[in-house]
Amino acid sequence: MKSKAILGPVLGALGTGAALVLAAPPWNAAGLAWVAFWPLLRTLDGCEWRQRLALGTVAGLVWSLGTAATWLYPAARMHLAAGVVSAAALTVLAAWIWGGVYLAALAAIHPYLPRPGWLSMPAAWVIGEALRSHLLGGVPWSLLGHSQHDVLLVRQLAEVTGVAGLSFLVAMPSAVLASPPDERRRGWLATAVLLLGVLAFGASRSSNPQAPGIPLRVRVLSGANATADAVGHYA
Repeated sequence: MKSKAILGPVLGALGTGAALVLAAPPWNAAGLAWVAFWPLLRTLDGCEWRQRLALGTVAGLVWSLGTAATWLYPAARMHLAAGVVSAAALTVLAAWIWGGVYLAALAAIHPYLPRPGWLSMPAAWVIGEALRSHLLGGVPWSLLGHSQHDVLLVRQLAEVTGVAGLSFLVAMPSAVLASPPDERRRGWLATAVLLLGVLAFGASRSSNPQAPGIPLRVRVLSGANATADAVGHYA
């Protein structure tokens, strides 16, 4: 019975980590981002802070390693001349410091967030993303709002709020699902109103694109060699 009680929360943490990975490129399952936090958040009620931290750590490592390990490990091997074990350890450490720790921290503090949770949890996540984007040199990749890069009507919100507004909006459904029953109705109503407003704004802006003849300057930076990662791939 005890093993079953442990298995459920661990599966929830793994589910959140996997959903965040799949919501980001190259998988681009944008819809998963809207409920990605829920499997983890629903397991946190009644857990001690150590358990919450452990579950957040599992989710954070799955997410950060699934997002960045494919290039962090080769970079450690190539540029730091690290051995197999050293490169693997550096990959886990870097992914944890620049990504996973923020999801672990969110899980640890979640019960202490002010009510309603469907506002405070997205706000806490956006604050974490802001910190991650600036601390220790900053790692502003794979933010939650980036998952909507291919959803035209939704991504247009970034024109007004930047990616922070997108991240907040996308985190709201998970927070509503994890809220107490008495808060959910208002949470769903607020989410629906905001989303409808965003869709209306996106439709309005996409129907009035930038006038032709106005030049746009675009730069592409590639960290890999030009043969394996040709700039033409992004054109």
